[in-house]
Amino acid sequence: MEKTIRKIQIQGNIEAVEARLTELLKNEGFGILSRNAFHEVLKEKIGVEIEPYVRLGVCNPGFAHQALEVNRAVGILLPCAVYLRQVGDAVEVGFLRPEPAFGLVSEEVPEALANIGREVEARLERVLQAIEVPA
Repeated sequence: MEKTIRKIQIQGNIEAVEARLTELLKNEGFGILSRNAFHEVLKEKIGVEIEPYVRLGVCNPGFAHQALEVNRAVGILLPCAVYLRQVGDAVEVGFLRPEPAFGLVSEEVPEALANIGREVEARLERVLQAIEVPA
């Protein structure tokens, strides 16, 4: 699965990193469509405590539209999945790489869809590179 997930670790707490991440995603044309705080849900629903763990559903509407025009089934992978997980004094930030993920909905990924995946990934990669640099 590692080849389909890109992740980094940076020093900080999850709240500060999430705020910075949200800002950087916005700069790359992404909005937050959903936020799931798994650590809160698990504690509330089944009484299990885990480290702070948040999944964001992020979307760049233009790219989402383009991808859906190529293959409607790609909607199952939208919005893009980004996660944050507190690991001691650091936060692990990762995302599902779009291009390899598109292979889940089509045995052969059309070049148009692959191009979209590469562009979305390049933008997400810029976010990770920028977040590594203290604000």
